[in-house]
Amino acid sequence: MATQAKKSPPSRERMRVAFISDHTLVDSSSGAAISVRTILELMAKQGVDCKSFTQTVVDAPQHKNSQEFLDALKAEPIGKNTRLPWLWRVRKNGVEHYLNKSSSLTRRRLSAIDELRFFHSARDFIHSFKPHVMIVYANGLPELSLMREVRSISGAVAFYLANPGYNRRSDFASVDVVLTDSKATQALYKKKLDLRTTVIGKFIVPPESNKLNQPRDRVTFVNPSPEKGVALFYHIAAAMEKLAPDMRFLVVESRSTLATAERALNLPFSKLTNIESVGLQPDLGAVLSRTQILLLPSFWHESGGRTLLEACYHSIPVIACNHAGPPELLGNAGVLLPVPEASRKNYAHQITPEEAKPWIDALYKLHTEKTHMAERQAAAAELWNAHKPAPRVQGIIKLFNELVVAKRKAATAAKLDPRRKTKVKI
Repeated sequence: MATQAKKSPPSRERMRVAFISDHTLVDSSSGAAISVRTILELMAKQGVDCKSFTQTVVDAPQHKNSQEFLDALKAEPIGKNTRLPWLWRVRKNGVEHYLNKSSSLTRRRLSAIDELRFFHSARDFIHSFKPHVMIVYANGLPELSLMREVRSISGAVAFYLANPGYNRRSDFASVDVVLTDSKATQALYKKKLDLRTTVIGKFIVPPESNKLNQPRDRVTFVNPSPEKGVALFYHIAAAMEKLAPDMRFLVVESRSTLATAERALNLPFSKLTNIESVGLQPDLGAVLSRTQILLLPSFWHESGGRTLLEACYHSIPVIACNHAGPPELLGNAGVLLPVPEASRKNYAHQITPEEAKPWIDALYKLHTEKTHMAERQAAAAELWNAHKPAPRVQGIIKLFNELVVAKRKAATAAKLDPRRKTKVKI
């Protein structure tokens, strides 16, 4: 019996992991959703039973309503003729996703009925599925309540932390382990909140480059928002219109658009003739098939930047900011440059020609010097070998195993001595 007690519960039964949140995991506009979904899919391939239970809430709605969104996912109604007529399901890459059809695709516009339905149906899901581990990356009232529900059945809570915006340590009071994608974010929260975190790195399953019979000749910039450095991008593109008239830019509009940036920052993108824009992409395969160079002039704390690794997989050189996560991910494989310090504090800061010059020079050099381009392409391809996801997912499964064992031991100890605290630290 003593030997059995030391074994991990998932060694005797299949480990169950669930992402539970208002925000759906099948959202192509959210980097956090894509990252966590990728982790679940990789764990599912290793035999872990992975599910998500969410509402039809996304970061940047691309559909008119929830029904159109569900139709695009090819989800099936499973609550019809039951007491849960609003429940739908879709299976992707070994993971089952359950979605409550909400009245809005935007979280702040959810009704009280939406939230009540979600809470009760999610609670039923928890007691039916009995997840060993619940994953979240938000701390709204529904998530906080459901964390406590999972802990009440001796389940553990893992928080995926890539957003730099949390300012209270109490936000993580019901969490057993905090997972970060980079040492940069780990250091940020150690300094800001003295928060203990575990770095797991980025988990990327790169999109295949579509064979569109088009030349790979675009300089690509994803998400033209103020925090992503759209102001600096404007000056780069404007300078290249004169310096390298043959250079063409491809902008992927997701949470923000060039038109929005033009109005908000008074930047005349509409007058530039060297920019083509496309809408939100289910994946970046089609975009990467046309990309020669990737730009990431981000002003804010870029925790990981999954697009950087997707580009490296396809041997695409990257010119990125030299703060937060990109230096850690890219190392010597990327061209790392500073952004204006004033822009990091104020995204609407008016960029000067001197501040934009290092980026313009670096891009021009890649565009015109074939030997330099070949060296950067080779460095990008080599970097991918250090970030292959499959070998590293075993580390997360091991961590979850240890967490489950510790939780069950703590629960047993609490039954023997109700006065004993059961907080688990891994």
